[in-house]
Amino acid sequence: MMLACWLSVPGAAAAAPSQQADLVLEGGQEAGGPVRLTLNAGQTTITALEMEGVAGGGCNRPTLDLSNWGGPIEVVDGQFQVTNPDGDVLTGQVVGPGRLEGTVQVRDPARGCETPPLRWVASAPGL
Repeated sequence: MMLACWLSVPGAAAAAPSQQADLVLEGGQEAGGPVRLTLNAGQTTITALEMEGVAGGGCNRPTLDLSNWGGPIEVVDGQFQVTNPDGDVLTGQVVGPGRLEGTVQVRDPARGCETPPLRWVASAPGL
């Protein structure tokens, strides 16, 4: 004979975990190209990045993405700054709900050129 026993704790309803979606932000940068990035739900990591048309000072990068900086970028206290081996620098900060802004500067050591720091902004539609 088999008996089944169910344990019920008053007030302990099974709650579905709160799931926030990653935040996709879009905007542009000072050289005129578009910017698109994805910020994880906790707003602690940039998990995707694409900047097009970063140019100036004799340098031109058709597209920059996370691979230029080796992968995801950590956001600490609402800010980040990363530099890759070529000397490209990406900075940013959270300036409001669903809004980031910063600068990007690229260098090409082989050609001896660099862009000035180019301002970029990106925001999530509807926020």
